[in-house]
Amino acid sequence: MAATKSRRLLQAQLRRSQQRVISLENKVAGLQALAAPIPVTGHTYPAQLIALGIFIVVHANGSLRCAAKTVGFVAQLLGWSFGTPSHTSVRRWVMRCGHFQLQQVAQLSGNYIALLDESIQIGREKLLLLLGIKIEADRSHCQPLRADDVTVLGLEVQSSWTGKDIADFLTRNLDRLPDVNIIHHTAIH
Repeated sequence: MAATKSRRLLQAQLRRSQQRVISLENKVAGLQALAAPIPVTGHTYPAQLIALGIFIVVHANGSLRCAAKTVGFVAQLLGWSFGTPSHTSVRRWVMRCGHFQLQQVAQLSGNYIALLDESIQIGREKLLLLLGIKIEADRSHCQPLRADDVTVLGLEVQSSWTGKDIADFLTRNLDRLPDVNIIHHTAIH
């Protein structure tokens, strides 16, 4: 009788242990699914590594080479078989992200102050940048601007900008933003 009771206790203990093992295996499978690389169509690297590279360049002000090396290190740390991307790959990721953001501008609406800047030059090329600052009725005009207050409404690069070129640039960019009302504009030289 004692042997039967002991056997039942051991069987119950074995069942509980097996249930714990199954529960832990399910948790491990869930964590592995969370940590699995998310493929991006047309890209070698998964979404997590692309997002990390963009974050380092855009938000942490890291260089393209720093972002590439960090992405490679994180891939190695996670045990993924992705190598270190080139800095030009990271540059393309950042540019595609910027292009996507420019496409989202078409959904803007409301009153804006426009800033036109032609002061950025790389080599012989000059960037013409159109920035918009949304004017909100409930916001104090004495508050300093934050980065998220400013939106890129348009940008183009060419070797020089004449008055006609600038007027055409403004027309093109403001025509694609029908719900944006420019209530004041200024140029930065």
